[in-house]
Amino acid sequence: MFIASLILLVSAFQISFSTSFPVINKIFGTDFAPSAERIQYYNSWQAPFAILISFLVAIGQFLKYTKTDMKTFWKNLVISIGISLIITVSTALALGMNHPLYILMLFATSLAATANLDFWLRMLNGKMKSSAASIAHIGFGLLMLGVLISTSQSEIISTNSSLYDISMLGEDFDNNENILLMQNDTLIMGEYFVTYVDKTVEPGSISYQVEYLALNEESKLEKAFTLNPYLQLNPRMGNVAEPDTKHFLHKDIYTHITYAELEKPSDEIKSVEHSIGMGDTIFTQN
Repeated sequence: MFIASLILLVSAFQISFSTSFPVINKIFGTDFAPSAERIQYYNSWQAPFAILISFLVAIGQFLKYTKTDMKTFWKNLVISIGISLIITVSTALALGMNHPLYILMLFATSLAATANLDFWLRMLNGKMKSSAASIAHIGFGLLMLGVLISTSQSEIISTNSSLYDISMLGEDFDNNENILLMQNDTLIMGEYFVTYVDKTVEPGSISYQVEYLALNEESKLEKAFTLNPYLQLNPRMGNVAEPDTKHFLHKDIYTHITYAELEKPSDEIKSVEHSIGMGDTIFTQN
């Protein structure tokens, strides 16, 4: 329990430290910058912690205080290890999972669930009165297994389908990962069409109404659902994007704002002259 608590403490410290770069820079005048690949950055740190915790959860109840017979210990675990290996191989092949760290985590989380299920059924004879720790550990293993599968199977559908080059906004913007929506414009995104309808300005935040449309049986667009990602406004430490998610049985649609025009645009109309020939194309401000 001490080792597991220590691992959780180090894990929490890494998250707290990395997410506090703006505050640290403000106080100490440093120039720490978050990684451009934030998901991979946090996964590379947190996955090993999750693996260690899962292994400890798996073997914890098979250890006896001060006197564990290792031969009996491994004998009790061999069935769970075998089942976990089968689950790991079959799941990795079915999902096309090939990252070594993810495969190891798949085995560790499967072992956490199966070993505690085995302990509950075989060692405790399925008694509910003494099963609190086993059931909690089974739940933890399944939770981490779900996190792993959802993370490893994530797919970016927001490929830019507008006429604008998003990379011009800065190095953090990629046309393969971001889509630029103008108000009341409709663009294709994955299997959906999306429209930025409006925004709601409140003290400390701005909420954006994004409608997802889908083709019906008559090949006409109809509203499927609406998501409302928003920005927390913090002039001192920087704005924070808060996502919104549509949950389905087999998938989730996760949406967040990476860039937005916060101020209301001016109503002033600026005239621009263009010299064009027959068949030329020009772009206006909107």
